[in-house]
Amino acid sequence: MADEYRGARLRLSARIRTTGDSDAKLWMRLDENTKMLLLNYSVTVAGETDFSACEIVLDVDDEVTMISFGMIVSGTGAAWLRDLAIERVGRDVPTTASRYIQSHPTKLDFGE
Repeated sequence: MADEYRGARLRLSARIRTTGDSDAKLWMRLDENTKMLLLNYSVTVAGETDFSACEIVLDVDDEVTMISFGMIVSGTGAAWLRDLAIERVGRDVPTTASRYIQSHPTKLDFGE
């Protein structure tokens, strides 16, 4: 449940290690009942790696009723997760995603 986190900025952080032909990333999702409001992924960790820091920072608005998170792994190798934490952070910490969606498409020429 999201009751105690409404109005907060949350950071999900962990360290991920992968081996072989695998890649992994964190995910965090905010829902309003059965409607997904926001889904965000961390950077992808892939191949033979040591533990790499990953994080997601999202604002929990008043309509959020559920916060979900986890790790996605694909490929034939393996992935490990450690130092998993979810914490409130200040507004000085930038978010990693926004629910702002423009009303029309932009950059259709695939330029900068």
